[in-house]
This record gives sequence, structure tokens and C-alpha cells, in this order.
Amino acid sequence: MGNVFGIQNGYAAIHYDHSAGNIAYMGNVGGRPYTGTDSAATNRVMARVGVGINIPVNGPGHQMMITPYIAGGYQNWNRALQGPYGYTEDYHAGLVGTGALFQYAVTPRFVVSGNSEILAVVGGGMTPHIRGMGNASFGTSAEEKLMAGVDYRISGPVHLFSEVSYTHFTYTGGTMKGGAEPSSATNLFDMEAGIAYSF
Repeated sequence: MGNVFGIQNGYAAIHYDHSAGNIAYMGNVGGRPYTGTDSAATNRVMARVGVGINIPVNGPGHQMMITPYIAGGYQNWNRALQGPYGYTEDYHAGLVGTGALFQYAVTPRFVVSGNSEILAVVGGGMTPHIRGMGNASFGTSAEEKLMAGVDYRISGPVHLFSEVSYTHFTYTGGTMKGGAEPSSATNLFDMEAGIAYSF
């Protein structure tokens, strides 16, 4: 955040996240109930651009700002179901929407923040790596995210931070050669803590 091209409190951010691990799977394969392990990996990149608006606050050292922004990005998800009936699928979708970042400086060193975001999931689809099955194209659906965090500046540019977030999104499902991909919903709960260096 800074003053650029004559715009005060201009805001720009790029965030990339990669996650991988095993998830318990309880569903069906070929019409048969099946319990197994899903080896999953996700990639997500988001870019945001906005302008911060100062909000007057009483009290020395206190500052408050709300930053509306527009956002766009891309996410993909590879799931590889293990076991004798295992198979692999690749999901992907574009993301576009808006949000608002709230920041409140309790003291010059300690800041609490919140973020709410609503996105359209567009151009989504799924590719099954199964012989005889075609690709599925999805319709437009929604993604919502809420985040709360705290940041404490230890000294100079070194900060401690912690945040929690909740994300919900859906894929509409679609038809494909040899069958259909059903609609689905995903709920993600994330907790982070670490050390940050600002520059």
C-alpha cells in the first residue's frame, strides 16, 4: 500500500498458495460404495487492486482504514483416489469479484484486520483421467471468504502475525461423455501464524 500515480493509499497484492496432503474419501466408484484415501494438491493465485479510505478515530495513535478492492485469480485441484478403484481428476476455475479489507491500529505496533470477499467461479471444468470419459464444463457459481487476523511489529520491519479464514465454494457440475460430474461444495478452514518482513 502506498501513494502511486497520484492515488493516495493505493493497494495491490498478489497471493499464491499451494497445499498438498491426504484426505479421507467416502463416496462411490462406478455405482459401488467406496472408502479410500484421496491424495490431493491445490494451487491458488489471487491478485487484488484497491484504494484505502481512512476512517476518523478518536484517541492518540489509533488509525482505521477500509480498502474496497477488485480481485481476480485462478485455482486448480488435483485429486488422486488411491486403491484398486482409484482414479485421478483435475479441477480448474477462474475467479473474479470484489472484497473489502478492514484494518484497525490499536497501537502504532499492533493492528487487527478483517477481510470479506465474494467471487464468481467462472470457466470451471474437470478432466477425468479415465479412458472413455470426456471433460466436464461447469457453469458459474460463487465463492465466499471471511478472514480475521492480528499483526504485531517487533522491531523495524519484522512482524509477528496470525490469522484464521473460512472459504466456501461450489462447482456446478456438468455433463460429459460417458457420464456426468455432480455438483459439489467445498469448505476450507485455515489457520496461519508466522514471522513477516515488510519492505
